[in-house]
Amino acid sequence: VDAGQAFLMDSISYDIPDSNVMRIVLNSQNYSLLHKNESFSAEKLIDERDRIAQLLNDSGYYKFSINNISFVLDTTTKEFFSNSMNPFENILNVFNAAKKRVNPTLDITVNIREGEDSLAFKQYRINNIFIYPDYSIDAPLIDSTLTMKQLKSFTLLYHRDLFKPRVLAHSLSFKKGDLYSLAKYNNTIAKLNSLGEWKFVTVQFREAGDSTSALNAYLYLVPNKKQSVGVGVEVTSNEYSLGTSSLGSALNITYQNKNVNRAANVLTVTLKGGIESSDTSHKIFLQARDFSGQVNLSFPRFITPWKVRDFSKFSNAKTDLNLGFDYIDRIDLFRFQNYYGSYGYQWNETPRKSWIINPFVLGYNKYSNFSPAFQAELDSSEYLRNSFQSVFLEGENVSFIYNNQ
Repeated sequence: VDAGQAFLMDSISYDIPDSNVMRIVLNSQNYSLLHKNESFSAEKLIDERDRIAQLLNDSGYYKFSINNISFVLDTTTKEFFSNSMNPFENILNVFNAAKKRVNPTLDITVNIREGEDSLAFKQYRINNIFIYPDYSIDAPLIDSTLTMKQLKSFTLLYHRDLFKPRVLAHSLSFKKGDLYSLAKYNNTIAKLNSLGEWKFVTVQFREAGDSTSALNAYLYLVPNKKQSVGVGVEVTSNEYSLGTSSLGSALNITYQNKNVNRAANVLTVTLKGGIESSDTSHKIFLQARDFSGQVNLSFPRFITPWKVRDFSKFSNAKTDLNLGFDYIDRIDLFRFQNYYGSYGYQWNETPRKSWIINPFVLGYNKYSNFSPAFQAELDSSEYLRNSFQSVFLEGENVSFIYNNQ
């Protein structure tokens, strides 16, 4: 296979008849994927086409698509034809240059045209926003039984008053009067899905009948079940040397309410109880029993002493309150009780970066009911004795997570 010579990109120019589109594209040149003296590849053109299309979609051009973008590649080096009086000299210039050049260059012209859709260069703004928070897939196109509530930012149409309006307001990335933006459209869908309150989230835009440059937004939200109960059973078995084995079993019960106080607050209660027995010389002894419980209340927003001004920049923001306890009874050894709680926040800075900040973390570990034999073991070792002391813990923790997937 003779792949030929690799081309380098030389000049990058734009042929755009619409002045506003030209201004938007030129203002974003710092983010262009096409650069002078870099190797040419078709993949770069495809990525640049997608970037420009998304840029214009985020700038109000609702009907603009990648089909409105094309590229002209010119591999002719024009300075070789500078002598208009002697065409034979021009041909000799091209011949000699081709032999000397290792990496030939090409000029790229980015053409952006309206194409078949004459509205591709029209900017649209958001007009009215209609939200159906308890939409049914089988609902008729025209439903006279819906209750309509006109709010400052949008219009609610519902059968059951399941959610407070602020839950929906916090999830909207666009508002009336904004330029249409594909990024805000995607962000709104992501926020609504992250709440876990709806099975299906659909956002549609339709041209307003009384205007040629306005879009009405329709949000159709099919709700999930509000409450759920889960039950799980665990069985464990271990074989040790000298004919000794252990068998354990546990029962887990989890209750979840996904819409506490009609504010998309998620309450999760988990209870677990179990026992472990040992089999030594064909005799079964109860070795341990444990019981634990945990309550977690998650709010889909920041709850702080101060007002968070730009809430929209915190993707998937949550406030978590967590309380729990563990009780373990090691038969003929000791008892252990652990009580803990935390209060904190989590959010996604970017799709790859996330934060978890817990300014309050409390814990109390209590050991009691030491058997005489185990107490004697503790008295013989200061290290062991310190390890089994009851302690009160208070602190804070911060977690930063980077995921490159």
